[in-house]
Amino acid sequence: MSAIVNHWINGTEFVSKSGRTAPVYDPALGTETKRVAHGSQVQQLQAIMTLGWSALLLGETVTLTMALSAMGIVACVLWALSNVNR
Repeated sequence: MSAIVNHWINGTEFVSKSGRTAPVYDPALGTETKRVAHGSQVQQLQAIMTLGWSALLLGETVTLTMALSAMGIVACVLWALSNVNR
């Protein structure tokens, strides 16, 4: 079985709880070399919560790009949740 590549947030590895993976292929050989973990919606929001807490508790600077990226992720998660049962 191929090795599973987990998520990295702020230099820390997070193991996916969804249990789903996708193949990563070597384009030259066309063979599967690894599998990448799919993150759940909660894990995607975890990165945004980390950003918010670091700004509030540690006084980190939040740029406009960071804020817009965070809002984009939240919008994608909400869209995915609204389409789960369709």
